[in-house]
Amino acid sequence: MQPSRVKYSGGKIVPHSDLRAGTTRESTSVKCGKLLRVGTWNVRSLRTCGRLENLKVEMRRMNLDVLGISEMKWPEEGDFWSGSYRIIHTGSLNGNAGVGIMLRKSAGMRVKSFLQYNERIVMVKIETKPVDTVVVQVYMPTTDYEDEEVEDVYEDIKEVIKQVRGEENLIILGDWNAVVGEGQDGRITGKYGLGNRNERGERLLEFCTEHKLLVANTLFKNHSRRRYTWKMPGDRRRFQIDYILVKQRFRNQVKDCKSYPGADIDSDHNLVMMKCHLKFKKLKKTTKNIWQVEKLKESQHRLAFQEEVEKRIGEDIAEKTVEERWINIKSGIQEAAKEALGRRKVTKKKPWITEEVLDLIEERRKYKNAKTEEGQLCYKRIRNEICRKARKARGMWMKNLCEDVE
Repeated sequence: MQPSRVKYSGGKIVPHSDLRAGTTRESTSVKCGKLLRVGTWNVRSLRTCGRLENLKVEMRRMNLDVLGISEMKWPEEGDFWSGSYRIIHTGSLNGNAGVGIMLRKSAGMRVKSFLQYNERIVMVKIETKPVDTVVVQVYMPTTDYEDEEVEDVYEDIKEVIKQVRGEENLIILGDWNAVVGEGQDGRITGKYGLGNRNERGERLLEFCTEHKLLVANTLFKNHSRRRYTWKMPGDRRRFQIDYILVKQRFRNQVKDCKSYPGADIDSDHNLVMMKCHLKFKKLKKTTKNIWQVEKLKESQHRLAFQEEVEKRIGEDIAEKTVEERWINIKSGIQEAAKEALGRRKVTKKKPWITEEVLDLIEERRKYKNAKTEEGQLCYKRIRNEICRKARKARGMWMKNLCEDVE
């Protein structure tokens, strides 16, 4: 598999939205220095209408700051804002993989760089104190794939984390499709895994040993229902195959790590979440003036702007120092733009998701872990209703949008 290795470093992007954008139940207030929540979740696809909105609801409800996502199955890679969440993701060549990292506003605005390596690996570097934090989301091949393909992914991960400096805080999370099992293994695992270790679990521990990592969700004494991360069809058996790995030297940052079977996105995987001590660096506040530059296409506005610039810069500019010239030119252009063009009015895009759909998502969650046949039928019925209502709501939103454009 040929990696795309698309990398972004530095700069700021302007939040924007698309058909997947917006929700009416979001909170963006996050204080620097509190316990942050970092999670990983195999969602089994975000291509279904309304799935991203469902994920945003769960992120808000679980108060997640950073979420690694497996099996997004979006065809193209990208980096965009949806409401107050930033999503950086890879594409999937055959629609069977695709990974991404979703960040709430406080984390998304502190992204220093990212690397969309291939459809199974994505990396994001976040500005934190005292050192930067690097989050890598991984989706390992299932048992349907040969061991050689698993080894290829491990080699790709090694290539990616070579870019991580020794002092940086590295967190690798994802669906590893491996079982490390119960029982402590040196500094790599705690006592509280689940089940019996398999061959791929051995390979994961070899990787952890090589890079001095530990498996965070085996460290804490939790009930087995808070350890399993995937259940077989029909809930015949339950396994722990999704893990969060951290550097052994940063062990003390981890305050809790377990799975959350109550979080619901119609997936057979559970959300795994780690609570840790991380502090965001303070952002430098900048004010941006967004001018209506499209007016320059019209001759009358263009001439008016030119006259304003000439009037404010003046003819005695040659007599000034370089620094004085720059200040004069900069302020002159800004004042001329304010007078001749004016600022662009930013209109907030309305979300397409409806309260009715959001209420149905809340209702479906009650039946996620239902044991009775009646409860399981209720879950399927509400799931299908969510799909129908979401498609209808988006269709109406598109229709209204087209009417506004006309």
